[in-house]
Amino acid sequence: MPNQHIRKFEDVVIQIATPYNSGSGFFYHDLGLVISNYHVVGDSPVVTVNGTQFDKCLGKVVFKDKLHDIAFIKLPVDVTAIPAIALAEVGSIRVSEDIYALGHPFNMDYTVNSGTVSRVRMTYENRRLVQLNIALNPGNSGGPSVNTKGHVVGINTAIIDKGEGIGLAIPVDDLYDAIQIYATGAGERSVRCQGCRNLITESDSKAYDHHCPVCGHESVFGTENIYDPIGKVAEIESVFRDLGKQVDLSRCGRNAWEFAHGSANIFVSYSERSGRIIGDAQLCQLPRKNVARLYDYLLKKNHELEGLTFSVNGSDIVLSCVIIDKYFNSVSAKRMFQNLFEQADHYDDILVDEFGASFK
Repeated sequence: MPNQHIRKFEDVVIQIATPYNSGSGFFYHDLGLVISNYHVVGDSPVVTVNGTQFDKCLGKVVFKDKLHDIAFIKLPVDVTAIPAIALAEVGSIRVSEDIYALGHPFNMDYTVNSGTVSRVRMTYENRRLVQLNIALNPGNSGGPSVNTKGHVVGINTAIIDKGEGIGLAIPVDDLYDAIQIYATGAGERSVRCQGCRNLITESDSKAYDHHCPVCGHESVFGTENIYDPIGKVAEIESVFRDLGKQVDLSRCGRNAWEFAHGSANIFVSYSERSGRIIGDAQLCQLPRKNVARLYDYLLKKNHELEGLTFSVNGSDIVLSCVIIDKYFNSVSAKRMFQNLFEQADHYDDILVDEFGASFK
């Protein structure tokens, strides 16, 4: 795919997250909505969305098709700066055609994985899909599969377990079908019935006790829920709120949060299995020269800083803190995270200005 198409799609691909999951999507101007997977949005009526042409915000999920694993999301922001893209024609995808799977999950870089089409029509978990010899990342789900013309031929949807280098995409034919059936609802929030495959609007779903008015099949509206954290997760989020953070916008998957503080980006995760709450501030990237002097500085600061540790992950310089959940209390946690946020914003400038590091 020519470089201009890759660059354009970097502004088209959207980051999507819920309190349970994260993935990608892409904005399609002809629809006026973000297109993604049903399994990315799940039971959430609203999701966190972020893109290069707008600030992070909450988007409303306006259409769900669980049968074909498709979802549409409405952005509450001006979308005129997002480049327009085109869908490929129905039935145009061919075996051995070069394909690019794009995605941009939270806390990861924009990704472009290349390969070819190995099967145009296959059945996997009772769905018709396109098989690609592309090793998809989990965060690619919901992103576009694009041909060399820069046209979307499908939606990245799954990785076959133990199928190294094999990915699956929803064919653009099913996307066209979803767009057509959504249009019959006149823009009202709606879902596709898994039984008769007719459209169920939110008002009809409520009128029939969240069942299809045509065939009686249960509507996925009936399983939607507003996230309400409990236990340790609720305590952690309470600390973030006390620090003035917008928790609803920070969630980026199960027990994971992402914050911007000044010029620093901080990712916090909680593993119930290990009992560790880890905060990682990705500050900047190593300089190309005089790295030894920087390493000496980081080691010296590791002896001076209380509760914080510098490390290097690949080329990224990271400032981290760790809290063990059984020792967690809101006062000390608030102090530790406040220190991480402030020191991250402080040291990234020092590393860039004095040691030649570079911002990502």
